[in-house]
Amino acid sequence: MLPVITLPQADKDSDFFFLYIAKDNPAVAYRFLDMIEETHELISSSPKLASIFEISNPRLAGMRWFPVKNFPKHLIFYIESETQITIVRVLHKAQNISKILT
Repeated sequence: MLPVITLPQADKDSDFFFLYIAKDNPAVAYRFLDMIEETHELISSSPKLASIFEISNPRLAGMRWFPVKNFPKHLIFYIESETQITIVRVLHKAQNISKILT
């Protein structure tokens, strides 16, 4: 298993979705955070399980995406290196992902 490092923007994304969900259902919001952690563990143990996200930004070359467990509309974007997994963003499918990641 590779260690998982979360970039500050990905933490902000997770916090945003937590607060958004918590407005209607705090219990589901806490479950969302738990599922992000479980998905991080899955990515850490099987980083190539996810699909590569095609993007023209060279600093994000090879970036992969994987849905948050039990929250399939929320996607975790990450880059795998030999030594770690870097979580770049957590986004919702309805967002303009290509524009956000450019």
